[in-house]
This record gives sequence, C-alpha cells and structure tokens, in this order.
Amino acid sequence: MRQARWSMLWLLALAPVVRGGDMPVTKDANGLFVLTRVRYYPAPGQEQALVGGKLQGSNRSELDGFETLAEIKEAPAAGQWSELTFGNSQVYRWVRYKGPAGSYGRVA
Repeated sequence: MRQARWSMLWLLALAPVVRGGDMPVTKDANGLFVLTRVRYYPAPGQEQALVGGKLQGSNRSELDGFETLAEIKEAPAAGQWSELTFGNSQVYRWVRYKGPAGSYGRVA
C-alpha cells in the first residue's frame, strides 16, 4: 500500500507537466497525453541519492507491470530543477518514481 501512495503522490507531482504548463505536450494518435519528460527537484543536500532513480509506467495495475521509461544517471545540480527527457509513444495509466535502494524518496 505504501508503494501505491508514493505512485499517486508522484503522479500528482507530474500533473502540471502532463497538462502542459510551460512545457510542450506530446499526444498520441487518439489525442491522449504521452509522457516524454519530467521535471524533478532534489531534496537539499541529497542530490547524489537520486542517482539510479527510475521513472516507470504501467497499464496493468497501480502495483504491477511497471516498465522503466527513464533513469537518473548523474546527480542533479543542487538547488535547481532537473529534467528527464525520453522517447515514449505509450500512454500509461500509472506513473511512478522508484528511488534507488536506501534513498527513501529524497526528491522534492
């Protein structure tokens, strides 16, 4: 259940990106939103803890069937928003951030 709550919180954090905000929006052939980039902000002093974190999507369930869309490969700059941009043409019902082992959600 804890994992489901984190997925829902992450999805809420993505809402401005999915709606468009100040970023271009990608849509599929049916006009549905396709996630191709995400902005994130590291907790102060915890930038290194995000390395290895993954953005994942699933259409099976809120707890199962997740595929990795992108991975944080290097520590983001301190005190600044960072962005993951990735190729994706699939619409996902559930999207989550899965932090590396021991990071305990150190993303703001």
